[in-house]
Amino acid sequence: MMNNNNAVNTTNSNFDLDQLMSLQPPLKENPFANTRVADLFREQARKTPDAIAVEMGDESMTYKELDQRSDLLSSALVETGVGPNDIVAMNLSKNVYQAVGILGVTKSGGAFLPMDPSWPLERRQYIVKDANCRVAIIQGQFKGEYDGWFDGRFMVVDDPVWDDLLQQAQSDESVLGEQPTFSNPHDIAYIIFTSGSTGKPKGATVKHLGLMNYQWSLASLNLKDKGWRCALSFNYYFDFFYYDFFSTICFEAGTIVYYENGLALDGMTEVAALSSVPDSVELILVGGEALTGATVDAVKESNAKLVSVYGPTETSNIVCARTVLDSNNITSLGAFFPNVQTYVSCPESLELKAFGEWGELLIGGDQVGLGYLNRPELTAEKFISNPWGAGTLYRTGDLVRFGADGQLEIGGRIDFQIKFNGQRMEAGEIENALMSIDGVDEAVVLHRKDLDGPDALCAYVKPSSAVVDGGANLKANLVLPKYMFPTAFVGIDSWPRNGNEKIDRKSLPKPVAI
Repeated sequence: MMNNNNAVNTTNSNFDLDQLMSLQPPLKENPFANTRVADLFREQARKTPDAIAVEMGDESMTYKELDQRSDLLSSALVETGVGPNDIVAMNLSKNVYQAVGILGVTKSGGAFLPMDPSWPLERRQYIVKDANCRVAIIQGQFKGEYDGWFDGRFMVVDDPVWDDLLQQAQSDESVLGEQPTFSNPHDIAYIIFTSGSTGKPKGATVKHLGLMNYQWSLASLNLKDKGWRCALSFNYYFDFFYYDFFSTICFEAGTIVYYENGLALDGMTEVAALSSVPDSVELILVGGEALTGATVDAVKESNAKLVSVYGPTETSNIVCARTVLDSNNITSLGAFFPNVQTYVSCPESLELKAFGEWGELLIGGDQVGLGYLNRPELTAEKFISNPWGAGTLYRTGDLVRFGADGQLEIGGRIDFQIKFNGQRMEAGEIENALMSIDGVDEAVVLHRKDLDGPDALCAYVKPSSAVVDGGANLKANLVLPKYMFPTAFVGIDSWPRNGNEKIDRKSLPKPVAI
């Protein structure tokens, strides 16, 4: 909590420190603070061994089979020397083996690092080397991609040898091996690589304590019923995946249902707005993008409950949630979880903002991660010592203020970070990738929300020589994950400039073809 003996600066004469402190989330004892999600899953597997834990199409695994397969993988990882804070890369397409990999690494004490096989090989190479991974969990079909540059150990998770070991374990459980015990909730649970403003992705670390605080907090809201079938519409490299994944098999005794392309229910896909909701859907969680009135209205016509959530990867993903009943005040973030601290400050001076003033959201408490992997300067910039108390604060870059109801309202970003189609990305990384293409002199990327139709991720390109027809050549040569590809392109002969001779982004035209 804030130390009242510290001097507090503000530009508002109506500043009321006691009022702001009264709005802090409560401190509560988390019964799972010294527990791993893998331990909760093991307990659930003993209670419901024959229930289906994960399925995709015709493939499925019971709780017992998933528990035993992940035990076998954990033992193999420990034999290779994997222990606390050792990072294990995972290169798996969306299928039931993702669950084996996630739980196996967690049981071993290591930290898993999910990657998508569809990412450009150069990006995956950079991430594996940056994280100093000595072990990679892969599917057999991708092993050839690691020839010549990866000198670590492979665990081919779909190799038939695991089936043989699993069969042996039915009569001799010693085959499963000894599982290491958990000791430190501040160890790294997993790492999510997100877009970086320098052009290189950065790895945000999530510790066990933060993961368990938000899982416990959401479980306390009783959003899901026991035994629910939960459709996983996100891929496992996106942090929102892990709420549904862990809550379903660790807290709800439910079934995870994988789909190849988004949420395959009556034609629904990974979209920013809904026009209708199938009757079979009972709960919709919205996060990563600003909630729209159209989405709220569509859900109101259904049987589903709509819950809006918010939280950066750097603070273990979700830090607050609220049930949305109508389209009034849809910018409210809702109640923050116990053991999470929130402050609103001036981005330049870190002076606290008064009630109702806009400022940058700073988050502290149990869910703050350990910083960025091998990025000490960036970590020092974004993860700061709490000027008003103990612990570390994460600078979110999100613009917020306290509303009349005492809850925080979000008003956009203070920097050039973009949230598009639920994915967070840095404009700088996309711009650097564009400028690495022959014929491109300069590039600027904007998230355009002021169009008559859907939002656009718009690339403004100043060619140095070649003229690109409709962006087709740019897309063909762009080395980025598909979700970071611009959806519109604008050719620029000269940039509009502001008084400081910087590019005036607000004056850039609406998208047209190059």
